[in-house]
Amino acid sequence: MFSLPYGKIEFIEVIAKKLYFYLTDGRIREVPGSLAEFEQALLSRPGFLKVHRSYLVNLQWVQELRPGELVTASGRRVPVSRTAYPQVRTAYTQFLFSEAEDLAQSKGGGLLC
Repeated sequence: MFSLPYGKIEFIEVIAKKLYFYLTDGRIREVPGSLAEFEQALLSRPGFLKVHRSYLVNLQWVQELRPGELVTASGRRVPVSRTAYPQVRTAYTQFLFSEAEDLAQSKGGGLLC
């Protein structure tokens, strides 16, 4: 058993009852089990989203969203299902705006003229 900080997880993939945790440092941790075992805990965290029946992603590490896939900060491609794409696009846009707002507030906000 091991512990993973949520912020270090780029995405999670499940293949044949094995979970693969793709981490921001390039490592991949393999754990036997199902996505359902971790889904509730992860989806209750801000920024985590189910983009495909076999994938959960941490929006913090998404670099680009395209129809059918997203690209993580490390360059990995994660499939996005057609049915989930509209929800993923909305969630990603909201996440980007909230990140920008947090950044503006942390720097004092406002405009410099």
